[in-house]
Amino acid sequence: MPFCHLQIKLLRRQAPDNWITTQTSAVSPNTIGQHLRQRRLELHLLQNQVAKRIGVHKASIQNWERGLGKPMIKHLPAIIQFLGYDPSATPNSFPAILIHLRRKLGLTQQDLAQVLAVNPCSVGRWEGGQGLPLAKTMAAIENLFKNCA
Repeated sequence: MPFCHLQIKLLRRQAPDNWITTQTSAVSPNTIGQHLRQRRLELHLLQNQVAKRIGVHKASIQNWERGLGKPMIKHLPAIIQFLGYDPSATPNSFPAILIHLRRKLGLTQQDLAQVLAVNPCSVGRWEGGQGLPLAKTMAAIENLFKNCA
């Protein structure tokens, strides 16, 4: 008896521009995931649309919004650009400022050390509040970050 091997494929329509959602976001978001969810809902975007804008998989957005994990440092610049602001607290000490600006640029400690031509352990010490860079290195740090703040 012959069987029909016909497959019908349809493209699933995206949510309309005027879609209404029952999803809610935190009144005062605390985590990056909560900030992302709030912005996504304001813009009436789906998680996969946000994922494409940031350059990650849809599952990453889902996990961040649920509080399951945090974005990698390399994704922070795109997240900040999507949000239109930096969701992290304003730093008030040199170690906190260094961490804040390094993350904003999407650099690891090792990446920053390579840019500054210093040992990665030095960056770790500075971020841990154990001393300050030499004047020459401090000038290089200020120059690197002056457009980032």
